[in-house]
Amino acid sequence: MAGTQDMNKFFENFMASLPMDTAIFDDAVEKQSAISKEYYDLLLGVAEKSTTVTYKWATETIAKMQKAPSYDGDPSSYAKSVGDFVSEQADVATENLAAYAEIAKKAQMDSLSLFLSTAKEVQTEAAAAVKKAANDVSPAKKKAAN
Repeated sequence: MAGTQDMNKFFENFMASLPMDTAIFDDAVEKQSAISKEYYDLLLGVAEKSTTVTYKWATETIAKMQKAPSYDGDPSSYAKSVGDFVSEQADVATENLAAYAEIAKKAQMDSLSLFLSTAKEVQTEAAAAVKKAANDVSPAKKKAAN
């Protein structure tokens, strides 16, 4: 009766028999992790700032709603207080939307800067790899020509 083969052992042996330098993969994972951390930090910063604006806006609105007068029998004073509240909220909304726009603008500039620096680094590494490959091929090409 045939026994089942240990596939873990099989793949371990198979991978060990391949002449492979895993330093390239380790380096790629390390670089990708560093880039991801920078984007993650940027994202968390934006989330924190926008949450702060939202919290402040909501807290101020609730506080002003609690101070809003209740109906005391005079429709004109009640209408005036409601009108004042709505007008004030329109001003506050404009301020807070401007704050959101500034957060978004800064995030866009920061992410563009991060993207460009990452692209430049990748371009530099690719150029170095091509140069190294060309230098490695030249001796072999000369040897093959002889």
